[in-house]
Amino acid sequence: MKPTQLHRVTVIGCGLIGTSIALALTRAGVEVFLEDVDVNAQMKAQLMGAGKELAPHAPPADLVVVATPPAAVVDALFDAQTRALGYAYTDVAGVKELIWQEAELRACDLMGYVPGHPMAGRETSGPEAAQADLFEGRPWILCPYPTSQPEAVAAVAELVALCGGVRRDMAPEEHDEAVAAVSHVPHLVSAALSAQLADVDAEVLGLAGNGLRDTTRIADGDPALWSDILSQNPEAVAEVVDRVAAQLAQAARELRDCGSDGSTTVDRLLRRGRNGRSALVDAMDAGPVGVEPYAESCSTPALPSDLDEASALDDDYVVGMAAIAELIAEVESGAARDEGTGTGPGEQAPAAAGDEAAGPVAEAAAGGKDADDSGSGASAPDGAADGGADRHDGAPEGRDEGAAESGDDRGRPRTPRDTAQGSTAQGSRPDADGGGRYRTGGPTGQAPRLS
Repeated sequence: MKPTQLHRVTVIGCGLIGTSIALALTRAGVEVFLEDVDVNAQMKAQLMGAGKELAPHAPPADLVVVATPPAAVVDALFDAQTRALGYAYTDVAGVKELIWQEAELRACDLMGYVPGHPMAGRETSGPEAAQADLFEGRPWILCPYPTSQPEAVAAVAELVALCGGVRRDMAPEEHDEAVAAVSHVPHLVSAALSAQLADVDAEVLGLAGNGLRDTTRIADGDPALWSDILSQNPEAVAEVVDRVAAQLAQAARELRDCGSDGSTTVDRLLRRGRNGRSALVDAMDAGPVGVEPYAESCSTPALPSDLDEASALDDDYVVGMAAIAELIAEVESGAARDEGTGTGPGEQAPAAAGDEAAGPVAEAAAGGKDADDSGSGASAPDGAADGGADRHDGAPEGRDEGAAESGDDRGRPRTPRDTAQGSTAQGSRPDADGGGRYRTGGPTGQAPRLS
């Protein structure tokens, strides 16, 4: 599919996930810019065609993707918002509840931030392992805040679609419990099983088949990254580990006590294991369950006159446009009288001629006002409506340059959020000139640099 809202995206973090996202977006025609404290990783991603280096004073992106390890997400988000790197923000960390809470405590902007987690990966890490199709058909979980703006959610939803993912919305705690069961604990169990092989003689290991290779494959993941992930989701992981450990401990006791007579516990465990494997395969074959269709969930934000909550903010506009329409009607009716009667300026024209000439125009003006009051935007001048669409659909370079020069982004229609009084959420702020596209940012003051 072609991008409709995302024309410029900044990816912070050039590891496996960040570079894979950048490759997928570049393939879809999105202009991607990269930033990473690891210069070598960023250079590798650039050489792979994932994007360009982010310039110091580059125009803000439509979306900023924070693709750092979980422990660094909030710092990176705070820093990016303070530098006003984009209009909307998301992350890809494998844990959500702790980050969700810390971002709020850190006073990050929560209106433009939509936490996310693509359920995809590989046992290898780094930009060299990245793939543009890594997310094809895979669930991509979003955990928006109650304050997350529809435009920000729509931008992240388009990111998911452009990468081939299937959007799924979940609460942060629900997400962490789910990934503990299907991702975190399996990795830990695989690591524990693999650890028992570290001191086994090579000749013995040579007897192993593909089954052992399969069950230990994911243990090859980056230990530092996985230690970070597990430490960010301790309660949910520990609860599942306790259950697995209790089942194995009971099986071990019965094996010792029963000997060759067999163990009912072991038998039940093996049967449940087989049933669980079947359930897993069936669920994966059926494919992930997503939310509402993408076209409905993240269409281009409507003009203010199409938004119910915009009616109050548009009252002055409606009154002004109606006054202009009436003035035009008067001028046109006067010109019609002059032309129809041959009278000059200031001469009295017959009343009937004036009424006939002014009638259609007055009706048009009245009809325009009614349409605008109803939320259709019909009374807006054609030039204004068409110009807005052209600017939105135009080349991203033009839009970004305009935003950089004037502080007013002409690539998105104004929304009530743009003209709302002051700041309505932690760290949120409009553009410097008080208008234009909504910008996000952390609280005032210098943000810590990434380390």
